[in-house]
Amino acid sequence: MRKDLRLFATALLVFCCVRLSSQDYNLGIPFIKSFERDEYQAAAPNWSIVQDQQGLMYFGNSEGLLVYDGRSWELFPLPNKSVLRALAISDDGQIYAGGQNEMGYFSPDSSGQWTYTSLKQRIPEAHRDLEDVWEIVSEDGGLYFRSSNKVFFLDEESSQVFDDQIYTFLGKARGRVIAATQDGTIAEISE
Repeated sequence: MRKDLRLFATALLVFCCVRLSSQDYNLGIPFIKSFERDEYQAAAPNWSIVQDQQGLMYFGNSEGLLVYDGRSWELFPLPNKSVLRALAISDDGQIYAGGQNEMGYFSPDSSGQWTYTSLKQRIPEAHRDLEDVWEIVSEDGGLYFRSSNKVFFLDEESSQVFDDQIYTFLGKARGRVIAATQDGTIAEISE
């Protein structure tokens, strides 16, 4: 009886070792799917990525807004056909975009096609040469856009320009809008 128990334990151990060694070693590693340019039919540089509540993916591409629904890709260029570098989604689901000398938002029209609305006319005329818009931060009731040399704040009623520094970063931390400047200063920006 004791010999049978040892034989059973040995067989069980061998079975478990073989079973364990056949496990997928990628367990716990995220699934990654790569897409080639010929699949999404746009430029290679993708500058920013956001995802909405429904799972749609939006890419700021050198040729415009790239939308991926999990099966197909669609490209929607900016009116000036420039690079789209920055994307942000506001709490209400609006897709905000910033590119070369342009800032605004994309929204679906009555047929479901994405259309672009510029916000550039909301900026004082003396500051409308935007260069590149690199980052967008959506904050309660307003938006911050960082261009190469300024930060703009827009809400429903007003706009404000921060141009006293050359800003190199714009982000949000703990509900505060934070900017870094070329000289290394980090500052909280508020309208």
